[in-house]
Amino acid sequence: MTIEELDGFTNEHPLFESVKNALRLSTDKADSEVTGLMSAAIHDMLVKGVSADWLGTDVDSLPALARQAVVVYAKANFGYDNDDADRFLKVYDSMVATMLNSSHNAVYGQRSLSKATARVTGEAKAGDMPTLEVLYPVGGAYLMELTEGNDYTVSYEHNLKAGTALATVTGVAPYVGIITVPYTAVGA
Repeated sequence: MTIEELDGFTNEHPLFESVKNALRLSTDKADSEVTGLMSAAIHDMLVKGVSADWLGTDVDSLPALARQAVVVYAKANFGYDNDDADRFLKVYDSMVATMLNSSHNAVYGQRSLSKATARVTGEAKAGDMPTLEVLYPVGGAYLMELTEGNDYTVSYEHNLKAGTALATVTGVAPYVGIITVPYTAVGA
C-alpha cells in the first residue's frame, strides 16, 4: 500500500462501520472525520516503519491486527475531550510494535539505522572496545534496544590511543545503514 492509496477509505468500506461503532456514532455527521482518521492511522503505521507489503495491496486487504489498530487509533484521536486518548495511544503503539516485530514485516520491511540513536556507555579505555547502546524508535516514544550481532555489527577506528575514536555501527537485516559514533578513548 502506498501513501497515495490511503484515501481508499470511504463510508462504504467494511472497516468504516467497525470504527464508527467503536466510536459509538449513530449519525453521519462525523463520517469525513472518521475516514480521515482511518487514513491517518495507515499513514502513521507506514511512517513508523510497518512494511507496505505487510499491510497489503489496498485498504481492503488489511490484516486483522492492522484493522484493529485503525479502530484503536480512531478511538484515541476522535473528538476534542478524550480522557482515554493516552491509554488508546499506548495500545495502538503496542500494536504497531507487534507489526514491526513480526517476521513477515521483517522479510519485507527494512528499518533504517538513520532513525536510531547510538552512544558509548561507561568509560571507553584506549585499546578496548567500549559498550554501545543502540536504540531504535518503535511506536511513538518507545525505544527498543538493538543487540550487537543480531541487529548490528560494530567496528572501531582510532581506539588504540587516548583521544577521539570512532565506532561504526552497521545494520544487520532488517536494519540497514550505518551510524558513526565518535567518542573519547581515555588512557589505559
